[in-house]
Amino acid sequence: MIAAHFDRTDRKQFKEMCGHNLCFWGDVPGSLMVTGTPSEVKDYVKELIEDFADTGGLIVDGANAITGEARPENVMALREAVDECGV
Repeated sequence: MIAAHFDRTDRKQFKEMCGHNLCFWGDVPGSLMVTGTPSEVKDYVKELIEDFADTGGLIVDGANAITGEARPENVMALREAVDECGV
């Protein structure tokens, strides 16, 4: 499987077109990591995992990497959501 990194895309359309051939990588907005709450980050990541759970191809990452401006508690929330919902 080949990974395709995205910073903005229609996840549902990607899944329909490529979801079983390409691994979806990224999509957690930097703005969410910087200004969001840990709860908002967890909810976003959980939804992302649910969207791609049946494809077997997902790499959870920041849309444009996780920058130094990201709140540490949001980075932990991202990791916790992956631990709770990921495989």
